[in-house]
Amino acid sequence: MKSEEHAKDKRVKHNQVKLGPSFFKKKSFINKNSQKSLSSQGNDFESNFENNRNERQTKDRLKKNRNNRLDSIQEKKLEYDIQEEEVDLRVRIYILFLLMNVFLNYDTGVIPGALVQISDELSFNSEQMAYLGSFVYLGLCAATFLGHYVFHTYQAKWVISIMVFLNAICCFIFAYSTNMLMLYSCRFLIGFTQAFVVIYAPVWINEFSPSEANTRWMAGLHSGVVVGILSGYIFAQVVINYFSHYATWRLAIYFQGGCQALLSLIAMFVDNKNLDVRQKLTEENISMISGKFIGENRHINDKRIDTVDSDNIGHICHQFKILCSNYVFIFVTLCLCSVYFVVTGIQFWTTAYFLLILNENPEATMINFSVVCITAPVAGVIVGSHFSDYIGGYKGENLLKSIKLCALFGFFAFLFAFPIGFMDTLWTLIPLLWLLLFTGAMLTPTCTGIIVSSVPRKYQTASSSMSQLINNLGGYFLAPVLSAYVMDCFDDEKEGFIWGYRVVLWWSIFGLVFIACAWIYVSNSERGSDDDDDKDPSEIKRVELEILRRQAQSYSI
Repeated sequence: MKSEEHAKDKRVKHNQVKLGPSFFKKKSFINKNSQKSLSSQGNDFESNFENNRNERQTKDRLKKNRNNRLDSIQEKKLEYDIQEEEVDLRVRIYILFLLMNVFLNYDTGVIPGALVQISDELSFNSEQMAYLGSFVYLGLCAATFLGHYVFHTYQAKWVISIMVFLNAICCFIFAYSTNMLMLYSCRFLIGFTQAFVVIYAPVWINEFSPSEANTRWMAGLHSGVVVGILSGYIFAQVVINYFSHYATWRLAIYFQGGCQALLSLIAMFVDNKNLDVRQKLTEENISMISGKFIGENRHINDKRIDTVDSDNIGHICHQFKILCSNYVFIFVTLCLCSVYFVVTGIQFWTTAYFLLILNENPEATMINFSVVCITAPVAGVIVGSHFSDYIGGYKGENLLKSIKLCALFGFFAFLFAFPIGFMDTLWTLIPLLWLLLFTGAMLTPTCTGIIVSSVPRKYQTASSSMSQLINNLGGYFLAPVLSAYVMDCFDDEKEGFIWGYRVVLWWSIFGLVFIACAWIYVSNSERGSDDDDDKDPSEIKRVELEILRRQAQSYSI
């Protein structure tokens, strides 16, 4: 055993001697390479793991961003759908206001169209017939003193619907009654109740219409007045000339009352949120405070309800005194009032003048007068606006130029008006009448622009209220009454009618006188550029909308 163990130890030592230390160094080198290889593999593994993790994070981030974009697109699509739905609702409300404006002015065309028949049926003289047509404007003036309180106390939805319904009831009573006092009372109440829609509709359009369509909506509202008056006139003439055996002029008023009752019922189901200007302004204030305001800020504190504030009557009177010292405003307003006087008198008496004085055919009278009333004012407004823009507008240094242009239009208007009272045939009178209405309409846009731009912004509400009172009393109300008074001063009814009609036509001389006074005042005044420099260029758009808004309150053809 010992010999075997000894032999084994000897072989081990021999092998160690044979291999030597180089073997162990080589083995050590192999171990170091193995360690480096393992270390590099570990680093590669960690790098791959980190890359994979980064890729997963990138994919998650891209997925999250994609989901956020999808959510944003869906939100925008939902918001767009809501806005589109809201715009559609506002369009329907605008159409409702447009129809109201048509039928509220419907009787203003019926009365002149059936003037002879009403006078024969009720045995009214000229002065009584004039009051029948003019009392509506007294009611309108009276409503301006209560409109501010009513609209700031009650919801606009119920004010509009109730007033239109009451207007329909007044129309039914007026169409049924034969008593003079009852007829006058109904006419006054018709003007009083319709005033709330006439006042509020332009304000609603200014706040709720799309910004890119504000001007078109305002112009459409103004056209509704013309459509209503002409529709009433044509309806009354058709009934009288073709269905006189079956119906009278009262059928036209019954038809008006029925349509207004239907419109008032529709208005009761309108959401007040899309109808009340005050509620919209309150929501915009809250949205701006909370930082969530989206949309166009339309002068939140600039609420254009053109009524006299009965709670602040002293302040309004003080503003009226300041406006009376603004001679440009006064002279141009009186000039425009003279234009409305002439146009209202022509609208009221011309049909009767053709039938009673010229002994013309009723059908020819209806057709010719309707064509004149449709084409002449529209063409005049377009041409007058073009000339005003051609000379550079009516603001600043162009004010004197625009006044001279208005004086030129006024001169031609009087030139065409003077000989009409001496014409004895329809075919010689119609061309002159067309030219008179054409040149008178040419005055309207430029004069309205001068009135608006001549008053500081803080006096805009007072100036609008004052100009409306002057136009309603000195133009629309006074024209039939004064001319009727002249008619009754003559024993000969025919001669009196001729001279009363001449007073209406020759009243245009006052428009020329007032615009000449404005010309002299502006020429003699030293006008600086301070007022123009203080105005923001963005005011130009506001002035244009203000012009259309004021024209929308006109009742004349």
